Amino acid sequence: FFTHADLGTGCGSVLMMVAWAFLGQIRSVGVEAQQVSFECLRRGLEWNLGSDGTNSNDTLRIQQQDLRFWNGQVTNDDGDAVLKPPYKLITGTPPYFPLDSFVASQNHNQKVRCRVPTRGGASDYIEAASRLLADETDGGVFCMVEAAFDKAEAAVLETAQKFGMKVQRRLDVVTRSGL
Repeated sequence: FFTHADLGTGCGSVLMMVAWAFLGQIRSVGVEAQQVSFECLRRGLEWNLGSDGTNSNDTLRIQQQDLRFWNGQVTNDDGDAVLKPPYKLITGTPPYFPLDSFVASQNHNQKVRCRVPTRGGASDYIEAASRLLADETDGGVFCMVEAAFDKAEAAVLETAQKFGMKVQRRLDVVTRSGL
């Protein structure tokens, strides 16, 4: 088995896609801070995988934690670590709209926290990944989806360098005209 951590898991779509892609080869943990998103995540796992990710024998586990302070460990009922750093694969999709360009009053609180960095952004995801990721020589990979806005891109590259990480591959995806 290789290990995977999904930071800021939300409702679990990336966590479940990775788990299905590497079925039988991977042990994963999803980390989500928001209570409403964590409950959505539990329900989604139960509906799609038959278990809610909170049982100690699940190969896909979830933790309600703030990624900025999470130590990376997942324990069983006896308190023994069943998953812990370093992780071979870390995924994350931080909030990608600048806080000053988003009208929070028009959106549900859960959506606001998913879309704008009210509790941490790309730099926090990069910092967390740098603490939890296996060394590059051991095959550690951090895959992050982030907006390619000019200021966002510069901040991502600067933070990656600050924490000893480097961008090895970039893929730009345009979801609609004008972006």
